Amino acid sequence: MTRRTRPISWIKAARKAFESFPPDARQECLRALTVAAEGERADIVKPMQGLGAGI
Repeated sequence: MTRRTRPISWIKAARKAFESFPPDARQECLRALTVAAEGERADIVKPMQGLGAGI
């Protein structure tokens, strides 16, 4: 099966903050971002509350 991963576009400040995370946290976040880029939902994702339906 061919993976259809979209590239991750970073906002400079977000990338800088991300790089300050501990290595294990960065790895877990990258795994979740890759799953999202492939159009799926990572198992660690939780829906945001309070912003309205579908957000």
